[in-house]
Amino acid sequence: MSNKNPNEFFSTPTYSNWVELAETTLKGKSVDDLSRINEDGININALYSSSKHSLALSNDLSSKAAGRWVIAQYLEPCETPKSLNAAILDELKGGAEQVIFPRSQTPKIVSESMNDVMADAIKISFEYPQNVSEAFDQIIKIWDEQNTSPELARGSVGADVTPETSVSLCKFIAEHKDILHIYPHLRVVKISGSNANRSGATDAQEIAVILSSFVMLLRDAKDTGLSFAEILNRLEFDFAIEADLYAGIAKARALRSLLDRVMNVMGCSCQDLVSRLHGITSDRMLSVIDSETNMLRSGTAMLSMALSGIGVITNRPHDWLSGSSTLSRRIARNAHHLLADEAQLTQVADPAQGSYFIDTLTTDIADKSWKLFQDIERVGGIKSATDLIHAWFEDAHANRAHQIENGIDALLGVSIHPVSNTDGMPKIIEENMCANLIMRGGSRRPAAAWENLIREFRKKKFKCLLLDLSTNNSAKSTKRWVDIFGFESASMNVDDANAGVELINTAKPDLVVLGEGLVISENEISNEITPIVKRSTDFSNNIIDEMSLILKLLEKRLMS
Repeated sequence: MSNKNPNEFFSTPTYSNWVELAETTLKGKSVDDLSRINEDGININALYSSSKHSLALSNDLSSKAAGRWVIAQYLEPCETPKSLNAAILDELKGGAEQVIFPRSQTPKIVSESMNDVMADAIKISFEYPQNVSEAFDQIIKIWDEQNTSPELARGSVGADVTPETSVSLCKFIAEHKDILHIYPHLRVVKISGSNANRSGATDAQEIAVILSSFVMLLRDAKDTGLSFAEILNRLEFDFAIEADLYAGIAKARALRSLLDRVMNVMGCSCQDLVSRLHGITSDRMLSVIDSETNMLRSGTAMLSMALSGIGVITNRPHDWLSGSSTLSRRIARNAHHLLADEAQLTQVADPAQGSYFIDTLTTDIADKSWKLFQDIERVGGIKSATDLIHAWFEDAHANRAHQIENGIDALLGVSIHPVSNTDGMPKIIEENMCANLIMRGGSRRPAAAWENLIREFRKKKFKCLLLDLSTNNSAKSTKRWVDIFGFESASMNVDDANAGVELINTAKPDLVVLGEGLVISENEISNEITPIVKRSTDFSNNIIDEMSLILKLLEKRLMS
């Protein structure tokens, strides 16, 4: 064998070489055409190189990533201790290590639902309970009744840290110091990013809200007489991950990096930070019209979190919006086992470290989040920034809707490849949150506008005729939209307007879409038909607005 250096045979590829190779595949188009800007204004390039690469997380932070995450699953609210006990046992038999009682669960029956449940082997948690004291007492009661060793007792009250509750929660922790001293692993408060996601936040906005809420809590704790260590010991965070694999990995890593930065600035530290980070598959991204596609969305989000070194992960069942079934919760749990035990993703602490793209994206998200965090602090902190944050979320939601409604982005199963049978489209569950009924998925779920309109259209079973001149198919190109909303549609070509009028009078459609160059006025159509006449160009902008107008006109016609 030759002892020559391989570099003598193979030249070292340069960035220019990669660009040339990519553009050859693109048949002359520029590789820059593949670049895009995400909703945080961050440029996503097609190629990344080592020349501009820097580690987004230090080796120390990467090494502190969770080896194996805790499987934390939400329960559906139950009315009796017996039914709640059955739900808990079902989750535990399926491998869940943490059960979370939802905000709609009545806390007082929780301690009565622990038959055959070993409290020292699981983590018992609440999510934003209506009554913090009652949830706290229930957890302590369970441990007392089972004589659980304080060192093995793990639980979370899950009290939501907001500008309105921060001070009172600090006082609650201060008032219960004696009991908390006995139970070192009982966490009381949670800073939620998932609520911001549900309200429409971008990734960077969600992280900025988490950081500002964290700083607010630390300041209020200090004013209450608590040390940073006392509040950190009782604190955890949650955040939402959507079905964008690389963005999800970068988001989780950026959050880890920035929380570490804030603690360094504030002069505090937390050695087990990742065990306090709870990643949840976003319910904002879910669809109720095609719930099975949600398995694909959640699977991608799960993979993001598994590769991000997060300590606690929840995979929402695919039918979460309408109330999860026993089967869907089993499927959600099994996703954990597939990733951890079969794919063995827990064998490397931070698999993304060293990826030019993911490290760059992590840095960019962190930089954008830090800037937004500073914007909040500049106006006096999160307690003074309600209007600013609300405007961010509103703009983000409007931009997201614009992208989907103009066909730039798509919702699988909803705005593309829609399911045909929606007769049994279930209702979305409303949950009680601080005396307000909040729909699962939040008020800014992108699929909601489509689903609501589809539901109304498909009750009526309208007919649509797509008419083009023989040399054109522009009306036919709108078939994807009318099919989504359940029209019985037919595409036809005619030689002239007179033939088109004759066809309309024969077919008797409810809606006519005319292609380019074909001019037919409603006056030319038989008075017995009176369909709504639209042009194909009407569907080139906001689809939801256009279809809402068509529905209104059709319903008015039916009433006349």
